[in-house]
Amino acid sequence: MVLPGDIPKFSLNITPQKLNGLTQEIINTLQKSVNDIIDRSKNKKANKLDLLKEWHKTEGLAAEKQTYCTLPSLVHFDSKVREESALAKKKLKDAWNQCYSQENLYNIFKSMGPMNDPLDQRLLDKTLHLFKRNGLDLPKEQQKMFQEIQLKITELENKFIQNINESVVTLSFTLPELDGCSENFINGLTKKIEKDDDGKEQTKYIVNLKPPELKELIQNANMESTRRTVLTASHSRCKDANLPLFKEILTTRQKMAELLNYDNHANFMLSQNMCKNLNNANQFLYNILNPLKPMLHQELQKLLEIKKKTCEKHQWPFDNQLHLWDISYYERILKDEEYSVDDAKISGYFPVENVISGILNLYQEILHLKFEKVETELWHKDVMMYAVYDNHNIPNGQKGENIGFMVLDIFPRDGKYSHQCVMPLAPSFVDDKNQQNIPVVVIIGNLTKSTKDSVSLLKHTEVVTFFHEFGHVMHALCTKSMYSRFSWSWTAIPYPVGIEMDALEVPSQMFE
Repeated sequence: MVLPGDIPKFSLNITPQKLNGLTQEIINTLQKSVNDIIDRSKNKKANKLDLLKEWHKTEGLAAEKQTYCTLPSLVHFDSKVREESALAKKKLKDAWNQCYSQENLYNIFKSMGPMNDPLDQRLLDKTLHLFKRNGLDLPKEQQKMFQEIQLKITELENKFIQNINESVVTLSFTLPELDGCSENFINGLTKKIEKDDDGKEQTKYIVNLKPPELKELIQNANMESTRRTVLTASHSRCKDANLPLFKEILTTRQKMAELLNYDNHANFMLSQNMCKNLNNANQFLYNILNPLKPMLHQELQKLLEIKKKTCEKHQWPFDNQLHLWDISYYERILKDEEYSVDDAKISGYFPVENVISGILNLYQEILHLKFEKVETELWHKDVMMYAVYDNHNIPNGQKGENIGFMVLDIFPRDGKYSHQCVMPLAPSFVDDKNQQNIPVVVIIGNLTKSTKDSVSLLKHTEVVTFFHEFGHVMHALCTKSMYSRFSWSWTAIPYPVGIEMDALEVPSQMFE
């Protein structure tokens, strides 16, 4: 548990064996709580609301402990630990589904009448909703089928994600093939000596498919073959392993949706969001798209004209087509020529260290917070932790209430989650000792790291993304919940706790 004033530790110094043991301990705790609640409910004097609250306090403690089991799959340096962690996530999700497939537990909560307290009523409604989404309203023979399908989907999804996280694809290019890319970018690349087809030695520059390098190449590399190679490799990552999994996930999800009387998986997922179903979502999108279509065609034609003019200028062959690997490149030229916007020059205003301190200062002012860097055990030397304080009406130089902790893991590493996200490490909830546990969250990112030879300069789009992710962090840390069920969350953890996903995106987009 994380209480105000505590400094949490996340060294993740764990072996696959210890990780497996901790996973089983959490599963046993969940199952024991289910059995205890069922046994106690047999007493006619048992207060069912107390039983409901007890279950959710157990869930909160489990959600907090599971971090040590599931976080390693995204950030750990050891591939064996990452593999065991991915398996732990599957086991925990299966165990959680098993709890919400317990008919006796469902019947206890289903028999509860309307609540006087709106928060208690919402807790009950959400709990019953989860039982229903786990097939408890289905006939007995279909319940077993539903549970088997659930297990299959979890297994397939975990394998799909882990394949991507474990994928390490590198490409090598000569200096002419990198023509157009910034000097700062090229100087930061690893070099190696290779022999060409004639046996002559040449210097090759090694690039990977992490977002910063991918963006630089598809926006700036003058050689079309370089952009095509990079984008094709990126879009083909894990193709052989993941395409069969993808197809099987689609068909298995469809089976699950149909069992619950939904036309498709999209309707099943959207039923708990504002738009409710696929038709509403599509109608909303078409209402936006249709008026924009004429403008879209005009802009694509403009890009094609710029491509033709650029090819004529450099005496490159012109095929009268706009390919996927052309879009970002010619958009950059359009912005430069038509609007005098130079992304490379703009990046000069955004050294990564300045962006971090600037964002911290901004949120300190807007939300009356205070960030204080703390030293603790974390999983990598580049990872940083900040204690966050509510400093509203607090005199200068003093600290208010400790409301949570924020961790920054923003630089790429082999085997690490390859995109940007915010993951909860500990939820906000009141535990079984009536103590308010405070939230801990981590930003996992892949921004280019500064070296002794070059300063990492963020593109404007990367700064926007950083603001978006930081918006999630602020949302999470400024939340004080009675139950982990209503604490901020994200799908990296196996329990679908937290607010609805469409609502979850609102503050982050506003801050962005």
